[in-house]
Amino acid sequence: MPPIPPRPPAAREICAATPQGATRWGHFAAILLPPLLAAGYASYRFTFFYTHYGPVAAIYRSRSAWALAFALALVALVVCIRARWRRQSCLTLENSGIALHIAPRQPRTLAWEDVAGISLHLTRGGMLSPRWRGHLTLHLNKGESVRLDSRFPDLPGLAEELQRRWYAARRAELQQAWQRGEPLAFGKISIAPQGLQLRRSLYPWRNVKQVAITRGRLVIELTTGKTLRVPLSRVHNPHALLWWLYEETKR
Repeated sequence: MPPIPPRPPAAREICAATPQGATRWGHFAAILLPPLLAAGYASYRFTFFYTHYGPVAAIYRSRSAWALAFALALVALVVCIRARWRRQSCLTLENSGIALHIAPRQPRTLAWEDVAGISLHLTRGGMLSPRWRGHLTLHLNKGESVRLDSRFPDLPGLAEELQRRWYAARRAELQQAWQRGEPLAFGKISIAPQGLQLRRSLYPWRNVKQVAITRGRLVIELTTGKTLRVPLSRVHNPHALLWWLYEETKR
């Protein structure tokens, strides 16, 4: 199990990533090229039919191509507006909580005590897009949730830093609950002094050999040779779970 990371700095701002260099121009071309090609084709049809058959035929025969060009231009406009909104998104991470500026929604500040858990749903992009894609979800105590998507860079690193700050703020509370014998909930998994519970099965600690994060899953190896794999999207605070178990093994 990994040791607990050092206490995070007082504050850190993380803003949405924007494409740079050739990637930026590639995105720009991908957005503008379809409506430009459609408008060029519509102009060609209009000119051809105007020359050979007159203005009425030119308008009639090119109207579907102009409609397609207009629709693609509208889609491109919406994509550009959405991209501009995404670039204005920022997170401010502090030891006391997190300030969310996720356009076009209103800014919001959450204390770590308001966050019940953090779950991850991540997939690696293909050869053309090696970045992690997916989202993180902040599960709040009142049943609400806040989603942080791939507009933010390095989602795995962001997930770990969020959990690091959450764990630093909630460690004393977790310790008190543990001493009272209360189970600690980590999404679909809960732990208690008696053992680890997954679904309806309780696995005593003497039967748990190792717990680790591997390829987007929480892997639980049992002394019987059986291995349990739980997707990280169903586990809240998986890194905090490992840090807690590491601390317990050292006590």
